[in-house]
Amino acid sequence: MDTNVQGCRSVTINSVVSTVTAGYFNFHAFVTNLNSALTGSWTASFSTTTGLVTLDGTAASHDLTFNDRIGVYLGFQHPATYSLTAGYSYTSTVPPPGCLHLLGAMWEDIDMQRERVLEQTRLGRGFGYVWGGATVWSWNLSIHPRSIMPSATGTFTTDEPLLSSFVTQGKVRIWMGVEPAISYGASGGKLDAHVLSFDGIRRTSSMGFTSYEATLLVCS
Repeated sequence: MDTNVQGCRSVTINSVVSTVTAGYFNFHAFVTNLNSALTGSWTASFSTTTGLVTLDGTAASHDLTFNDRIGVYLGFQHPATYSLTAGYSYTSTVPPPGCLHLLGAMWEDIDMQRERVLEQTRLGRGFGYVWGGATVWSWNLSIHPRSIMPSATGTFTTDEPLLSSFVTQGKVRIWMGVEPAISYGASGGKLDAHVLSFDGIRRTSSMGFTSYEATLLVCS
């Protein structure tokens, strides 16, 4: 998320405006910077267990206004200038579109000297081209069902986080909790890359638990 320009960076709590520091941040860094910017005892946090964002005022009950699209980005599903009534804590209603909640991931790099044709369908606006000496990666993602079906009834809704997410196009970070950059010696590391396509959402069930899988093609 680019916070150098207006659009997704500011909230108002108790008439005090809190703005995320100018910069270009992945989702976790964005939440960390929002936490530092919040006024008084208020904090911002992201749960890797539930995949939800919480804005917590501890003992301070105040009105909260999303000044721009930050409410959408964090998963609260509220448009710009929307105000929440006074409360001590607010938790996002769906997993934030800025962060896809993964259960696991497997990857392989593609030998572009041998692969002359790569075909995948597009999801939404996500589409890209490979140029120069870029490395192309194919990721098989296991996605938490809340990122696909966030409603309490477990049915598809018009607000599916995946379909409205920021992670099916542009520049993304794939991260499974290991800090070093990905390599054959650190297969669980992080990767910053540009999305080429996001394709093939598949439903899987095992031991009574349902998850979803999809193929993400990126280049770095």
